Amino acid sequence: MKIRPLRIAPLLFLIACVAKTTHSDSSPNSKTMKDDRTKHKVLVELFTSQGCSSCPPADAVLSELSSKQKGNTELIKLAYHVDYWNYIGWKDPFSKKEFSQLQRKYGQKLPEGRVYTPMTVLGGRSHYVGSRKSRIKDAIQEQTKQPTSVDIKLKGLKASKDKYKIQIDAKAKDKDSRLFVALTYSGIKTSVKRGENTGRELINDHIVFSMEEVSNPWSQNSIVAEIPRLKKDSPANIVVFARDNDTLAVLGANQIKVQ
Repeated sequence: MKIRPLRIAPLLFLIACVAKTTHSDSSPNSKTMKDDRTKHKVLVELFTSQGCSSCPPADAVLSELSSKQKGNTELIKLAYHVDYWNYIGWKDPFSKKEFSQLQRKYGQKLPEGRVYTPMTVLGGRSHYVGSRKSRIKDAIQEQTKQPTSVDIKLKGLKASKDKYKIQIDAKAKDKDSRLFVALTYSGIKTSVKRGENTGRELINDHIVFSMEEVSNPWSQNSIVAEIPRLKKDSPANIVVFARDNDTLAVLGANQIKVQ
């Protein structure tokens, strides 16, 4: 199958349609993947920037929030670095205009119609100031009550020197939802030379390095994604999630640690 790119990076994913298989769950990750599917997943999306002096506290909150929450809830975390702060002197090396565009779409759909940094969006349904940890933790529990209509299973992970390969089995009740695959890296250090954070060394986690939308994801049994390995010395996750085409609400998500 072909992939409809978000133009974040050139040819980041090779995705192919495969038939259902009798793949054995004997791989090192198989037990983790089975246990993983019993959890309630909440997608946490932070819109941030290294050029914003209010953002480092929110970056810290995202890092500090435990992936394992009470009630068998798991957090899946994405940090989108927006580009509209770049004009004041420091160009965030992880910023992309596509992330700013996504945030503006959220501004049109979410209550109050606001776009700001640091902005944390939970489950694609509600937003909060990203540095308000206690408020976000309370809101996470509210998100666990939201229905999940897309089941996403990840299996058969293979990692080589230059790429990751994983099989995605996704089933949706609503065929109008959209499916995305993202690659994140954590523990990235940056010495900021200009702008509001001049002189600071920032450490960022869950940075979205690449993200692609899968074209026609519900027309095949399984999808095989081959994702270039962009960094070899930092913790990395592959995140797969589905969102409603109209409201942007997250309908299902899953992740796997790949290094």
